[in-house]
Amino acid sequence: ATELVGRVWARQSEVSLDALTDATGARVSDAHADQTSVGAGVEVEADAILGGRPLAVASFVGVEQMLDADTSTIVSGHRLNSEGPDTRLLLRLDAIWGLDATTLEAGVSADGLGTKDREFSTDVEIRAEF
Repeated sequence: ATELVGRVWARQSEVSLDALTDATGARVSDAHADQTSVGAGVEVEADAILGGRPLAVASFVGVEQMLDADTSTIVSGHRLNSEGPDTRLLLRLDAIWGLDATTLEAGVSADGLGTKDREFSTDVEIRAEF
């Protein structure tokens, strides 16, 4: 069976730090990061049989638009500012394969392709019943 699922989201985050001095003596003050984004995407989920065992595969493609992404801090008296990317492409592929009392799960993702803050990740889980 194959299923198509639409996804939409809105996200807002904020981090702030009053002041600190690191081991080298650099003074950091008034550090903050604000980020607001919205996104939409589609996930395709499919079930199959592989080697006589159930296999579930899910893939996701989405786009996230940054509405406000601002980071600034003062380091030893100098203000540093940065802005995040406007638009990010999000990709993910997951698979779950059942082996009797054991399940193997694996996934890969790529976020922010084409931007300076791109992220890549992979994960593998083995679950066993005792």
